[in-house]
Amino acid sequence: MRKILYLTLCFTLYLACGPNQDDIERVIEDGVEVIMNHIEPYKIKEEPSTLHLDYEFTLDTEDEELLDIGLIGIESFDVDSEGNIYLIQWQSQENYVFKFDASGSFLKSFKEIFVGHSERGYEIHVYNSSGNILRKIRKNYKPIKVPEEYKKTFFDRYPGNHPYGTNCYFTNHWPPFRYLFPDDEGRLYVMTYEEGEKPGEFLYDIFNREGIFIGRIKLDNLDNNRPTPVKAKKNRLYLLHVKESGYKELMIYIMRWEKSRTGTR
Repeated sequence: MRKILYLTLCFTLYLACGPNQDDIERVIEDGVEVIMNHIEPYKIKEEPSTLHLDYEFTLDTEDEELLDIGLIGIESFDVDSEGNIYLIQWQSQENYVFKFDASGSFLKSFKEIFVGHSERGYEIHVYNSSGNILRKIRKNYKPIKVPEEYKKTFFDRYPGNHPYGTNCYFTNHWPPFRYLFPDDEGRLYVMTYEEGEKPGEFLYDIFNREGIFIGRIKLDNLDNNRPTPVKAKKNRLYLLHVKESGYKELMIYIMRWEKSRTGTR
């Protein structure tokens, strides 16, 4: 099965369609196609571009049934091609992988290791499994200022002669985006620093498998200012969420796509 790896150099996704565009802007650089995306998403006729998430269920580490099987925290997770869910608890002295079926029923626990990774960057490069570059994705974005309060809080943690305090500095703006993940149909979801209406929410840009910016969605997957894992497979979105109590829960949503009725192509 052909796999596409997303390698990047930057940071950047809202639940709306932008103005009509007559053409999708593409250029060729050194023989590589570059998709030029702008502030508003393209409208592509019949393209599923507006994503709705219907809450399905949660695997909550405050639930007594999970505590009874020895699961007291979630440090990572994965989902296989059949929708089975694997919750990882590295600090367990016994089994540290807990397997649940697609409906959230516990199956077994064991000590096998699953490793995943994500790449970050300013410009997104798309490669095939042979390491050959397929295309580059670029997008205009709204610069988000780094709050002065955040800078002060960061530097207050270190004494005056600490290397971090004397050698580190902040740029005026955050990078364009901070995290990304693909789904199993080739779409790419990129987390920006743009905040949603609810505390903890951030906007994700959604690109189709051609690298065209088609829409946005808001997700709450931040823990101590660091993104928690999100995965999308088999029309399910899995999000590791930190509750106000500090306990973690894996939230599962059904993904419903709404097609654009107007636009290009």
